[in-house]
Amino acid sequence: MYKRQYYYGIQLIGQKVINKGGNEALNKTYFNPNQSSFVIGGRLGRQFGQWDHAINFTRITKHGRYLMPREWGRDPFYTFLQGERSEGMGDLTAVMLKSKYSSSKLPLNINLATGYYHLADVKNYAMNKYGLPSYFQYNLDFRYAFTGFWKGWDAQLTYFHKVAIGNTYDDPKFYINKVNMGHVNFILNFHF
Repeated sequence: MYKRQYYYGIQLIGQKVINKGGNEALNKTYFNPNQSSFVIGGRLGRQFGQWDHAINFTRITKHGRYLMPREWGRDPFYTFLQGERSEGMGDLTAVMLKSKYSSSKLPLNINLATGYYHLADVKNYAMNKYGLPSYFQYNLDFRYAFTGFWKGWDAQLTYFHKVAIGNTYDDPKFYINKVNMGHVNFILNFHF
């Protein structure tokens, strides 16, 4: 019989402006001095044998946009999916379900995930920096870790699909390369 293991997590992130947002001129600040951001996240998961299932939640309040320089990497949220980004958003609610299967016979992991991301209106740039409509996202990810002579290398095949559920006002700038699209990546990694 398999051992059942439950896990959970809570995230709290706050951002407050210091030094007037980096510049005296409001239009040149990185972070608007009149705003702050607050993020709350949660996770509840269960491991059962070779499976790991989790439900994840993120809420960014209406107090301001969550900002993080893109060169610092991916968002730290439980609801992060490859191809998704919550940076530049305020008034965001996200729910994500994911399942991971780890093979007992091969060095193979299969990840399945679906997320619902409710964002502020695309024309509300104060809360939606990139004019991204609310969307559903579906991810499928295969990872194989090589053994023997090739140990240290792994291969990853990822597919994600985003479907707009928010209003795009039939304006291409709100959906081209943002939603109603699929994307495939094949990646080879070497781990030192």
